[in-house]
Amino acid sequence: MNFLKNTSILKKITFSFILIFVFVIGLFLIINKQLSQIGHEAITLSEESIPSLMVVNGIYKNISDLRRNQYAILQKNSDDKRNEYLSLVNKYYSDTDNLLLKYSKLLSGSDDENAIIN
Repeated sequence: MNFLKNTSILKKITFSFILIFVFVIGLFLIINKQLSQIGHEAITLSEESIPSLMVVNGIYKNISDLRRNQYAILQKNSDDKRNEYLSLVNKYYSDTDNLLLKYSKLLSGSDDENAIIN
């Protein structure tokens, strides 16, 4: 402590500013590293989760439409309308099966790009 008593005020102020500057630079480097890590994790999360959520939304929509058409089949008396709704129901079954296949590929992590495109 005798060192600080014998130095001039100018050197004490300069030393304190240098110390604060080094602390701020160190804090900046730590924050920058953490933010880049968070950004990388957010990109990874969005690349893995968003396609899966879009496929799940498609499955939900197909199942909702399927149930509505099944209910419509029960309401219709004419064979023409009933056959039309049956063909739609079969289409929704096949679309839902395809979406479930895509979703399983996304979950397994194999061919993520091909699962989204196909």
